[in-house]
Amino acid sequence: MLRLSLRTKLIVSALIVLMPVLVLLIQSYRTAYDIQRNQLLAGEVDVALAQLQDSLWFSLLVFAIVVVMSLSLALVLARFLLKPLNQLADHAVALGHGELQRRVRISTGDELQKLGEAFNAMAEEVQRALQIREEFLTVAAHELRTPLTIIKGYSQWLLAKEEDEEKRKRFRAVVEQSNRISELLDEMLTVSEIRGGRFAVHKEPVDLASLAREVINRMQLMTDSHRLIFRGEQRAPVEADRSQMEAVMTNLIDNAIRYSPPEGPSPAKIEVAVARRDGGVVVSVRDRGLGIAEDKQQHVFEPFFQIYPAIAGYGGLGLGLFISKEIVERHGGRMWFESAEGEGSTFYFSIPALDELRSVG
Repeated sequence: MLRLSLRTKLIVSALIVLMPVLVLLIQSYRTAYDIQRNQLLAGEVDVALAQLQDSLWFSLLVFAIVVVMSLSLALVLARFLLKPLNQLADHAVALGHGELQRRVRISTGDELQKLGEAFNAMAEEVQRALQIREEFLTVAAHELRTPLTIIKGYSQWLLAKEEDEEKRKRFRAVVEQSNRISELLDEMLTVSEIRGGRFAVHKEPVDLASLAREVINRMQLMTDSHRLIFRGEQRAPVEADRSQMEAVMTNLIDNAIRYSPPEGPSPAKIEVAVARRDGGVVVSVRDRGLGIAEDKQQHVFEPFFQIYPAIAGYGGLGLGLFISKEIVERHGGRMWFESAEGEGSTFYFSIPALDELRSVG
């Protein structure tokens, strides 16, 4: 089979489109010239003009037909040439969304095929690099968990025995930071399970309104600088994994506390609402804090993305929202947000509602 370069294909396509038009124009000119010359030599001026007019109309008709056929052929050739490029574009978008198994298949024998092979090689390198990263995170999380448990246990024991308040503050700080590191390790392991297809969801009847109030009451004990307010339904039954729904709510409220520092002596308000809407239950967490800049909003749910990485006190691995969104989507729901820089943010997630006739435990 003859293999042509992309440049050659484009040149040939242009010639195929233009040649019939050029040939027709030349032929029409020659025909009109011959008719006009013969008739004028014979002295038949009126006849020559009539025949010239008929020839021109016929030429225009044929010209229109040739143009339509040429344009149709050009569209077919353009689709043939653009198909590999569209395939590359679609696979690039899929790769950006995490579909690392996708590969392009281009057998044109030209520069497009080389481009496709280079794209596949790049995708394999990306997949290999991410696999190495996930393996490292898993191993690191498991290896750190044992010494962390020992440090936390001894710190709690010393905190319980110590009577000096200054030393108790130090031990309390060790316990709090140990808890924080433990949460980060849990996030790393959860991401590894999600990436590896090992993340399991165990659904049962759950009242999201009751669960939201429980989470609010628990987290209110951890902060004096914020006031957590519950609004909405008294009952909102869904079928979900209770521990995972609790983790999602905890993450959203924790983010709201972290990114809405109080201004003045009054505590900052954070509103948690539960509402029934369009056959589902919608949970929202609203703060009036820092908000998210518009150029960062498209990356909020990406793993390891930090909204304020350079500001002390707003750290973390940038995994909480990624994990929360994955959990919600695995429950058949969705997560979204509204935010304006300097005005605060509202994060929402929705879960299909459970039939009200079924009991909720």
